[in-house]
Amino acid sequence: MSDPVGMNRQAADSIGDADTASTLYCPYCSYDLRALTGEACPECGGAVDEVSLRAVQVPWQSRREIGKVRALVRTALRVTFRTKRFCYAVSRPVSYADARGFQRRMVLLLWLGLLLPVVTMAIVNDRFLTDDLGLIRWFPVSCLLAGLFGLILFLFLATGVHTYWLHPKHLSVERQNRAVALGYYACGPLLLTVLSILPITAGIVYGNYWVGSRASSLQAIVLSGLVGVGILMVVVGVTSFWRVCFVMACKAAERGPVGRWSLPIVQPLVIALLAALLPLGLPVLMAYLNIIARTY
Repeated sequence: MSDPVGMNRQAADSIGDADTASTLYCPYCSYDLRALTGEACPECGGAVDEVSLRAVQVPWQSRREIGKVRALVRTALRVTFRTKRFCYAVSRPVSYADARGFQRRMVLLLWLGLLLPVVTMAIVNDRFLTDDLGLIRWFPVSCLLAGLFGLILFLFLATGVHTYWLHPKHLSVERQNRAVALGYYACGPLLLTVLSILPITAGIVYGNYWVGSRASSLQAIVLSGLVGVGILMVVVGVTSFWRVCFVMACKAAERGPVGRWSLPIVQPLVIALLAALLPLGLPVLMAYLNIIARTY
């Protein structure tokens, strides 16, 4: 979504590359600590460890040392389960380029994960794409391609909508930039949604190969359990994403009551509008164009 406030892309990408001379802020009251002489914040009296504040607090920024997979998982877990503490990272420089890189990888994982059940269905049931009720029968290839493109574009935009709430004018431009960059890590909880594809896909395979038209009660329970676990993981992942966005608006951006509570109201509406326009609207538009083309 929006780039950091008050700077061009090159400047944004350089955030965090020269950390040592950058401003630190108190993680409790956001006081500028450039004049810090002791171990307590002059404004609120909170204990401040300058060395810890300058240390890297986002595992993804250490991916070259610990590995990309481990860094991604650690970051997702920290964002999900230690959200308030993760927001303390705004007290030090946050790399905008690294944050967008994390978001792009999460979006790609989500996109591939959502495609897995469709691909699995096509493999285990060869009529899924081709018979009279098949997918291609009702949605031409051009519509399917438009839907795939619309889906990845939707995921990319939907995981950045909340960053518009993370640069209130009462913060300094530097602090706004850090909050916006940190906001792109809010998609971390969606890793659980990616993992939910595994039980759902297992349910598709199990239902196709081992459950007949007259499934036993045990088979029905197993099938329902696999799909139910998958759906539960999706719900938990999405609601955790919503919760992290809200906490970041409160802690990282220090939004007031109006600003913080407008987020959980407006954000779902914007995401619903994006869903209607992109993964749903683009295939419908392409189908309409196909009808027009065939007419003439």
